[in-house]
Formats: sequence, C-alpha cells, structure tokens
Amino acid sequence: MYDIGMGVFVAIAWGLLGWALRVVWTYWIYSKDVESKPRGRFHWHQFIIKYDQDWVMGFAAMIVFSAIADWAWGAFISELILSKATVYDPKANVIIGFLSILLIEKLAGKK
Repeated sequence: MYDIGMGVFVAIAWGLLGWALRVVWTYWIYSKDVESKPRGRFHWHQFIIKYDQDWVMGFAAMIVFSAIADWAWGAFISELILSKATVYDPKANVIIGFLSILLIEKLAGKK
C-alpha cells in the first residue's frame, strides 16, 4: 500500500502556485479585454463577481487533482510507464493547478 504522508501536502503547495498563476493570468487577460474597448474601464468588483466561483471550484479541483496525481504516481503509474517505482516530482503540480481553473472556466463557457 502506498503511504501518502507529506508528499500530498507538498504536491498541493506546488499546485497552489499554478492556481495562483492562473488567477493572475485571468486578471491580466480580463483587464486587457475590458480596457481595449471604447470607454472600457476595469472594475475590480465586476471582475470578482465574474470569476470568484471559478477560483473556488478551481482550487477544490486543484487539491483533488494534486492528491490523486501524487497518490497514483506512487501507487501504479510510475510502474506502468517506467517499469519501476520512482519518486513523484511535485513540481509537476504547477501545471495541474494552472489547468484546474482553466478546466473550470472552459466547462463554464467563459473562455
């Protein structure tokens, strides 16, 4: 049986970095889009209303995906791909954190 231990918490911390990167990226794209329109002005409150649920759901998805990726790599994926057990690199969860919000936004039809 695979022992979860601290690896999951490290994986989630790296996922949080990717999640934060996506939040900043969304802010940058939204502000550029709004300000490029005539009379366009960025309003923080409208931005928060539009994306707050995506961030919360993306955060929850990031935690679940990070934990599953860490567990699955140690449990069976590394043996399937590499034919030997190897240590999971939690830095890969930066991508998982970034893609979790992107996935939620795509499912909601926002981007």
